[in-house]
Amino acid sequence: MKKFIVCIVTLSLTLVMQFVAVNALLAVGVSGRAVANARVSARYIEDQIEQTLHLLQSLSTDERILNEDISYEQKAKELTAVAHEFGYMMIRIVDKDLNVYKETGKASSLASRDYMQELKRSGEPQITDSFLAGADGKTVNFTVAVAIKRDGKFDGVLFAAIYETKFSEILAANGAVLMGKKQQFMSGIGEDRYGSLLDTELDSVLFLGGNKERHMLEIKDSAVDSGHFWGFRSGLPTIYAFEGIDYTDWNVVSRVSFADGIADNVTACVMLTLTMAGTIFLLVGAIVFRKRFFIQDVEKGRRDSDEK
Repeated sequence: MKKFIVCIVTLSLTLVMQFVAVNALLAVGVSGRAVANARVSARYIEDQIEQTLHLLQSLSTDERILNEDISYEQKAKELTAVAHEFGYMMIRIVDKDLNVYKETGKASSLASRDYMQELKRSGEPQITDSFLAGADGKTVNFTVAVAIKRDGKFDGVLFAAIYETKFSEILAANGAVLMGKKQQFMSGIGEDRYGSLLDTELDSVLFLGGNKERHMLEIKDSAVDSGHFWGFRSGLPTIYAFEGIDYTDWNVVSRVSFADGIADNVTACVMLTLTMAGTIFLLVGAIVFRKRFFIQDVEKGRRDSDEK
């Protein structure tokens, strides 16, 4: 009997250890994937912003941009050619009164735009959250703007509009989304979710430590940091990894569940599952085997008692 108990305990502990191993494998794989997805996406977007800033800052000191004998219309024409060459939606020039120009002349005033007023006041580059523009009013883009300075004083603006698709492709490939300073989804999501808030996304999550408000604050602060947290979403353990993007108030968030982890580690999960199934079979077999012999012992005891 003692040996049987030892056997049962050993098999039970083995089963528990195998279960822990499966979940540990999934947790490590899922965590690594989520963190990597967020980091790769964030660095790519950061590089795009940095390249745009360098291009605009270089153009802002170009002699043709600073030459007052060249009309704004001609400058606008040349900037359109640059935009096409580098794949931007547009690059435009703005005068010191914040009027924007196209090849055909003055287009409109941007004086009502907060980022333009801030740029004029501070002289520091400005990067906007996404917004809808284009002829159809449905094209999502981001704006990067730098000041044109003459003798150290504000003399206008150069801005570039970046297509949202410049970011969405890398985000989609990494299962990540881009969020703005109000924690709204800006890219990497479908049209029906554009502009929706992280707050709504997290309503359906049962957190493993912490709460929604705490984690939203962590993500907001990740503009200068990174991190992750766990929760149950749709009944599955899920990790959210987040990464800040330099030059901006944006964050990238990647969500990966255990279902994704199983898909990434099919072979290992199948092998461990089969091992667990084998252990369960041995455990059940041992119990059945012991039960049979126990019944036989009881019946033998009864027969011996009857004979006496």
